[in-house]
Amino acid sequence: MSLPPGLSPATVTVKVDSHGAYSTTFVLDPKAKQDGTLKVKVNVQVWWLWPLLILIIGAVFGYLTRWLMGSYRDRRILAARLVEARNSYSDRIAQRSPGIYPLNTWLGDFSDPIPGIPRPSDCGSDDLSGFAAACCEVHQARSADEIDAARTTVDRLSTDVDIWRKVNTALKTLDVSFQQSVPDPETRAREIPACADTRALINDQIVPQPADAAEAAKKIAALREQAEIVRVYERARRAWAQVPHEVPPYEEWDPLKIYPAGKSPLTCSPEEAKTLIRELADAALSATARVPLRAPRLPALERAGGPERGPDTLPAPVAAGSTRPPPSLGRQSDRPPRSYTYATGPSSSLSEPKAQA
Repeated sequence: MSLPPGLSPATVTVKVDSHGAYSTTFVLDPKAKQDGTLKVKVNVQVWWLWPLLILIIGAVFGYLTRWLMGSYRDRRILAARLVEARNSYSDRIAQRSPGIYPLNTWLGDFSDPIPGIPRPSDCGSDDLSGFAAACCEVHQARSADEIDAARTTVDRLSTDVDIWRKVNTALKTLDVSFQQSVPDPETRAREIPACADTRALINDQIVPQPADAAEAAKKIAALREQAEIVRVYERARRAWAQVPHEVPPYEEWDPLKIYPAGKSPLTCSPEEAKTLIRELADAALSATARVPLRAPRLPALERAGGPERGPDTLPAPVAAGSTRPPPSLGRQSDRPPRSYTYATGPSSSLSEPKAQA
């Protein structure tokens, strides 16, 4: 390399710790008034492979951190859901309906103790099942497929507990409705078809565990309809028992003909249940309308020597739209007679007379 006259080559060595731009000034001639110094600027760059390696290592570390933390978080959430489902079941066992089924697959029979959370060292045992096996499956899940499989198990347990809770509530509601509709314990204990079927539902655990939510909804609806059926049945039974012998018997009023023995409330479709409720209600109204009206005894008239009226002295029912005044039950007064209108129907009892001005 050739240099202009008066110049000589020089070598500058720079020691730096990192990349960047560095500058300095060399004094060539302290006595010179001009051009006695030399400014030097050095740009230092790092080899391209090192930043690339740092980026790759950072991306891998971030992915591993996210994967490990995500797996840990998912496992903690699934474990919390398992404990919540178990506690929801155990808190209702003491006040459960006698007819509710136990969750044997997950939590054992009602007489068994509620299972606890197994220790990690116990998860290698082959004797684990139900709730304990589900806890170990969640604890040992690491990959995405294992997390998904554990989530499916937890979903099935939570769904079964939720269905159990709803069926238990429906059975307890049926029990309360049964006692309100049939307040007499002796009547509830009789072998009346509707009462016997209701007792079996409440006490004998004949309600099987539903396979899914759709089947559970059908069984819960059937339990609610049975509560309405037994209420209307009791009305029809009482009305049928009061029909006197002089009234010709009508078989369609007999609740035993409408609701015979051997019916299965759980297999009754909603349409069949509505038809049954309607027929029982019609029978109750028809039987009630054909019972003769009975006037109460009047102690004041009896003391005054007035006629004693009973069911044999009552007049026949008045036809609809008639203006014939009702018969007097006591002494005739000097008031002018007033006309009355009676309203009757084929399936309802005689209404109270309404005075016309």
